[in-house]
Amino acid sequence: MLESIGAPSWVQNERQLNAFYQDTGFISSENFFSSSKAMSKWYTKLRLRYLRYDDEKTNSFAFSPAVVNAFYMRLRNNFGI
Repeated sequence: MLESIGAPSWVQNERQLNAFYQDTGFISSENFFSSSKAMSKWYTKLRLRYLRYDDEKTNSFAFSPAVVNAFYMRLRNNFGI
């Protein structure tokens, strides 16, 4: 069983974190609509990119910690806290 506690380990590396979010473009605090649209487009591309990988378990969580306290995904045999 794979455990996902807190956040993936790669988020502590600033270079890897910046590389992960580099395609988001400029996010403006002045224009919420265009920023929201850009983030939605980036997130859709991110999820589609995961379809190419055999094993998504290595670098992502299946849920947002803001949504649930603990979560078990039967298909991935993954328990996240």
